[in-house]
Amino acid sequence: MLKPKAMCKVSIVGSISVLKESITVLHDMALLHIDEFRGSAVPSGDYSLQIGAPLPESDAISSSLVKVRSVMSHLPKLSEEHLRTAHPSGAGELAKIDQQVKEYTDALKALDDEKSRIGARFAELKPFAASGLDLESFGDYSSIAVFAGYIPGRKKAALDQIKNKAAAKFPKSELFLWGYDGKTVIAFFVELKKKDEAREFLAKHGYSEINLLPLKGLKGHAPHIIKSLEAERAKLEEKRKHLEADLAQISKNWLLFFKKKESELVAESEKAQAPLKFATTKNAFVAEGWIPKEKCPEVRHRLEQATKNRVYLEESGDLHDAPIMLENPKPIEPFEFFMNLYALPKYLEIDPTFFMFLTFPIFFGMMLGDVGYGLVSLFIFAALKSRFRSGEIKSLLNVMTLSAISSILFGFVFGEFFGEEKVAGFALPHLINRLNSVNEMLIITAAMGVIHINIGFILGFINKLKEHGFIHALLEKGAWLILEAGIVLFAASHFNYISASKYIGIALSIAGIALLFRGEGIKGLVEIPTLLSNSLSYARIMAVGLASASLAVVVNEMSGELFHSGGVMAIFGVVVLLLGHTINLALGILGPFLHSLRLHYVEFFTKFFEGGGKPYRPFGAGTA
Repeated sequence: MLKPKAMCKVSIVGSISVLKESITVLHDMALLHIDEFRGSAVPSGDYSLQIGAPLPESDAISSSLVKVRSVMSHLPKLSEEHLRTAHPSGAGELAKIDQQVKEYTDALKALDDEKSRIGARFAELKPFAASGLDLESFGDYSSIAVFAGYIPGRKKAALDQIKNKAAAKFPKSELFLWGYDGKTVIAFFVELKKKDEAREFLAKHGYSEINLLPLKGLKGHAPHIIKSLEAERAKLEEKRKHLEADLAQISKNWLLFFKKKESELVAESEKAQAPLKFATTKNAFVAEGWIPKEKCPEVRHRLEQATKNRVYLEESGDLHDAPIMLENPKPIEPFEFFMNLYALPKYLEIDPTFFMFLTFPIFFGMMLGDVGYGLVSLFIFAALKSRFRSGEIKSLLNVMTLSAISSILFGFVFGEFFGEEKVAGFALPHLINRLNSVNEMLIITAAMGVIHINIGFILGFINKLKEHGFIHALLEKGAWLILEAGIVLFAASHFNYISASKYIGIALSIAGIALLFRGEGIKGLVEIPTLLSNSLSYARIMAVGLASASLAVVVNEMSGELFHSGGVMAIFGVVVLLLGHTINLALGILGPFLHSLRLHYVEFFTKFFEGGGKPYRPFGAGTA
């Protein structure tokens, strides 16, 4: 519980002839965390160690995996209850399905290309739909220049003015104006010899040209062509629906099979690629890694059995670089979420998960500390838990559920129910009224900080003792405890709480400072004032709790005044009550969560925890 799962380092050496059998056993057992061989300076020749080559079937497996994933990517995703388990009669049937899916996807792509072409033609024709002009009018003429484009403005007077000016300046011309998509479209037919003058005239009125090349060769009116295009697009949509229905049927019959096939091929690919992590010679292979200590005999037995004793497994005592697999009882497991979020402990370090299990809900509960808010939070987290069956979110919700229960318990300690001290006329029993006992709450939370921080120093002493011995532990962590003991003795004797001489406290303090300087140098001396700041940091438990309780009281008083006013104001009172408590609850969950997390990560962990452990990822676990 206080340390990661016990590991043993192993070296697996065997004949190259049983490499495949060994890999199969290791993959099926999913226990070996492989330390990849990176290559090293080893004598050349038949006995030189080199990175292994993939198994011969690796390329074929990779090719099959790519093909299976390609088929799956084109099949519609259906819910599990709609899928059937198909059993192919042979490779020929799978090849046929692959070909069918390819034909359907090619047909769908062709349909999409055709729809894009129709869409582009729509965009080209729609500006001319309201013109009333035959599209042949926009063709090439030997003596007439054709202009088509947009001009700003939609007011009739301004457009009439443009028409009049054009008629006066270009007597042998025709000008048409109509609206499209909030803009004015102009078509101007003018003598070819006055083409440049016409262009200048249009430019003065903000003319922007429409490309007429797509209209070349088109006959009839734009609305008629658009209607035919719409009919063509409707046919394409109908054809698409049939193709998608056929693909959905294939998916219904075969998607589950392909998912299973993909999983099998991923496992086979992982096994085929495994030698790339091993060291090999011409005749042998070496795989190094880590196995849970309790499982080493079983792995050795399975390997020897599968290879007829042509593999040797050797255990090593070097554990400093062991991968980390946290091992905690079920109630504590959800708090591993915080370690995964921060950092895993090193193998020889104490796992802080148990201590977070003890103190995180207490800190959270003290800050929220209201029966009503706690009950609503508990209901919310319980409802969310039903949606998440596993994973880190599930773990977090389990943590928050326990924290909500803690909030309810502290709600009874403080006698608060949505900020009220009475419910239905009955006063809630309480041990302390935090709104009227600020000084007491400050002392309590500061004392909690001192205890929490010193637990951290003690854990740090134990970590250093295991890793470097007593002297190192005394200089780095024990010095802080001696310094604190000296300060406490001096203060207690100075204020006559005890009869001991204050010089004993001074002597202990000096000894602690000397040891600290010896162990950590000037850095340790500079950090001495942080003892006070770290302890006072826990006053945030009191401050956040008071802020939440005060806001609840304000919301209740505001809504109460509105209720007493009666009428419409009573409705506003309900709104203020619901909205105010909702906001306060949201802040009451977020604030305590973040502050509780900070007290552990910043104030507590820094006293003993280094972290940096690598997670235990056994070969084969991803596909087991």
